[in-house]
Amino acid sequence: MAYQKAMSALLLGASVSAMAYSAPVVAADDDKDNAVEEIIVTVNRRQENIQDVSGTVQAFSGSQLDKLGITNDFRSLQNAVTGMQIANQEGKLEVYLRGVGSSDSDFASDPSVAIHYNGVYLPRPRSIGPMFFDVERVEINKGPQGTIRGRNATGGSVNVIAKRPEDEFGGMIKVGFGNFGRQQLEGVLNLPVTDTLAVRASVYGEKADSYMTSAANPSIEAPGAQDDRAIRMSAEWNPTDNWSLYVLADKVDQKGSSIPGAFTGRALSAGYDIDDLDDPYNQYFVRSGSMSNDIQGIMGVLSYTTDSGITFEYNGSYREYEFFNANAPRQWQIGMDYPGAADEFAALVNQKNSPYAPFTQSEKSNTSINEFRIFSDDSKDFIWSVGAFRLRETFNYSSFEPNHGWWGDCDWSGVESVCGWWDGLGGLFRGDDNKVESDAFFGDFTYKVSDQFRIKAGIRHTSDKKTSNDTNVKFQFRIEKSLLEELGLATDGSDIILASDGIQVAPAATVDLSNIPYTGPSWAQDLEPGQAQIDHFLASVANFGTRDNFDDIIAADPSRVDIFVFSDFAPLATEGEWDYTDWRVGAEYDLNDDQMVYATVSTAHRAGGFNRPFGGGYNLEWNPEKMTSYEIGTKNVFDFMGYRTVLNAAAFYYDYSDMVIQEFLLFDATAQGGAGTEAHLLGYNYGDASVTGFEVDGNIALGMGFNLGWNYSYLDSELKSPNAGIKDPRSGADSLDLSGNRLMNTSKHNFNLKLSQTIDINKGIINSVDWSVLMNYRSKYFLSNYNSRGFDENGNEIPLRQVPVNTNWLINGAGFPDNNGRFLRDKVPGYTLFNVNVGVNFGDEGQYRLEGWISNLTNTTYSTKGFISQDVNIRFLNTPRMGGVRFSAKF
Repeated sequence: MAYQKAMSALLLGASVSAMAYSAPVVAADDDKDNAVEEIIVTVNRRQENIQDVSGTVQAFSGSQLDKLGITNDFRSLQNAVTGMQIANQEGKLEVYLRGVGSSDSDFASDPSVAIHYNGVYLPRPRSIGPMFFDVERVEINKGPQGTIRGRNATGGSVNVIAKRPEDEFGGMIKVGFGNFGRQQLEGVLNLPVTDTLAVRASVYGEKADSYMTSAANPSIEAPGAQDDRAIRMSAEWNPTDNWSLYVLADKVDQKGSSIPGAFTGRALSAGYDIDDLDDPYNQYFVRSGSMSNDIQGIMGVLSYTTDSGITFEYNGSYREYEFFNANAPRQWQIGMDYPGAADEFAALVNQKNSPYAPFTQSEKSNTSINEFRIFSDDSKDFIWSVGAFRLRETFNYSSFEPNHGWWGDCDWSGVESVCGWWDGLGGLFRGDDNKVESDAFFGDFTYKVSDQFRIKAGIRHTSDKKTSNDTNVKFQFRIEKSLLEELGLATDGSDIILASDGIQVAPAATVDLSNIPYTGPSWAQDLEPGQAQIDHFLASVANFGTRDNFDDIIAADPSRVDIFVFSDFAPLATEGEWDYTDWRVGAEYDLNDDQMVYATVSTAHRAGGFNRPFGGGYNLEWNPEKMTSYEIGTKNVFDFMGYRTVLNAAAFYYDYSDMVIQEFLLFDATAQGGAGTEAHLLGYNYGDASVTGFEVDGNIALGMGFNLGWNYSYLDSELKSPNAGIKDPRSGADSLDLSGNRLMNTSKHNFNLKLSQTIDINKGIINSVDWSVLMNYRSKYFLSNYNSRGFDENGNEIPLRQVPVNTNWLINGAGFPDNNGRFLRDKVPGYTLFNVNVGVNFGDEGQYRLEGWISNLTNTTYSTKGFISQDVNIRFLNTPRMGGVRFSAKF
């Protein structure tokens, strides 16, 4: 069946190619209303017309990004790129292309779509920051790029390219204002220092209030606020015709009020989907959250070209970021404001010790990349490129939900005492001095058999090594009642305050993890609680909350405070090594100067990785996943009814091997000294999967300044039979076969349509007026691999609403409408978005510009990511309608 689908798609692509070839071809004339814009891209690491690239590429200039409503929120790029989905999970960007992606992107679980900045690989998408300013071009190359772009490019690549220094003095300033208190400022200065040296500086700033509100406390700052600043400086020196040096440095400071997910399970069980709610962005936050991301980096390209046209090129870069996020705390399971939520919230907040502490996480990454490449010029019959690549990364992390559990009597200890716990979300996880090492050798070759026919080949061998140092601690507290009495506090523990506003766990790479004083399960050191345990607890807290008194209680008399340090697993150092080879072969044939057909077979790998260690007998390590792509396509420029037209088509079949999926799975924590059953995110090599599809894109330059562009892709994705039946944490089934299900985050139908017009005025001070409308449609998709299918404990399929949900009182209590599987729904209905831009250009050649823009005109809300298990259904949403005005002046 998969083979038949693939052949059908390939035949469709061939028929589109034949249709395009049958159209009469005319030479481009001088009428700009009937001209096809030449777009130069570097997806193959050399400059080419986009119509000469044997693959599917979308590219946008900086001005086009503005006109399409693409903001410095990286997520907005998906509105212009067909088959792309981008989620922001608490500051972590997750990118999918044509159904290929991954739901994590730290050192242990790499992304599946490679992000590049000025051609330099960024292993962590979090380090891109707000980079859509002073942009020359953004290139999206769809499909495996294992030989050209290397690591983790199974789904494709995104390359953000900044404008280089130019040999003429000039600059630009842009200011903007919009809804939610938005203020924007961008400035550029280009300065030619000498005939051979030019420098360029650009700055960017943007502030905005939150686009969300709190139904629990309208006075707090809800999530979504932002305060971004960035500066970029570059220099290009060409001392001779042979030598060139390009250097770029940038620094980014991002701040905001966090971007947490929304609990949607209760609303779904009550019969309310997201689009049924009056305002999905009105949610029950009880405190403000915070986010910060400090990014800085430097890169350089030194090249020497011989008189015979061979270029020796060195690329070097260093990039680091330090990220911290504290989610806006919410009452557990009360998320969006659906009918009945207010009563449930009121019932839950009356419960003792309601967990209002934020989930906090921090990361610190330092990456250096060195690459040496030798390549020929493009004028020869044999075009080649060979080189070596080296990446080194150090990655530190921490994550914790510092809820204090409950306080109560524990006189069983032999002393009249009260006890409490700090063990939210499985405890405090830290990774100290984790390492990623990647070395590769590559070559890419094109041979011109004739003026019309070319064959291509490429190969890349990669050696990856990762070292993980994971620790996990939980804290139990025991305080003598006599101490509380002396301090004037209630002896039942009700006056003890821990994790109030301002609580902050010590960020990554700030705590000594070399000798944690465990006092917990039998495998740990046999120590009594004492000062070492207290010291470790205090070191794990960067700041206590503004109302906390627990630190004062400890300081009053540490001898009457015991802190037990225990864990779900022993400290673990894990090392993994993987070697793999990627290759590509292909052929191109020019039907004439304006039309080409091509066929390629290519592979790519996503690096192997680790799970956070936990019990249950699950593997800590997974192997690299492999993608093999078969694609045929055609590129065409021709005359259609007198209008210059671009029509490109591609049909493809992706064959996944050892595909990695991630799911929340349950394990018995008692074996590790814990209590009961706990859920952890587990990644593993599920088995095989496929994506069969085709994509058609193009544009037509109509008269009177009109231009119509389109892009449609059809994606038929399918999970195959697994290597071993997967577990279902929702029902407890030990083995499921999900073959036939779609890949998560994959819509069958994806369609972009852009209509624009430029009207030349040339009267008075007005030079021209332009407008554009961008439409983006996606059919339904699923947020998990279960595709809203339900199963009983024996693995038999049953209606989803019959799957029993966890009966924990936090989920089932306080008026939970019904204990049914609607809580587990992962389907996202299809949606259509519209972005609109209108601009007026003043002065000579549009020196001044005033424009208005609106993104998400119809204020459509949809889910970009979900965490779904028997305990939670957390959704991460797109942004609501945004709009504003901008004024820019060039000089």
